[in-house]
Amino acid sequence: MTLRDVIGVLLPLVGLLTMALCGCGESAPTKEETAPFDAAIVEYLKDNQMGMQIAEFKTLTIDADTATAFVALKDALGLYRVKVKWEFSFRKVNGHWKVLVHKASS
Repeated sequence: MTLRDVIGVLLPLVGLLTMALCGCGESAPTKEETAPFDAAIVEYLKDNQMGMQIAEFKTLTIDADTATAFVALKDALGLYRVKVKWEFSFRKVNGHWKVLVHKASS
């Protein structure tokens, strides 16, 4: 086995290890995971007449009856190509997730 062969094997392993350690390989939450939170955000946006819709969930963290999600939003009519990212805080009330508050995120 030559040095080139060793490097060819080790380099991808080092890359995978680096991605695992920094979280770069994490995937966005699935549709099944986000469905109840999606419904809560849609209701929240409608109730507050915000004219936005969900583009995609970036992250979702659940801790018992509370949760936090970073979500990319776009305008509901699709007139603009700009997306904003908001952090939503949730609480489970009577078995359903409700948005408590949101704030702009970078």
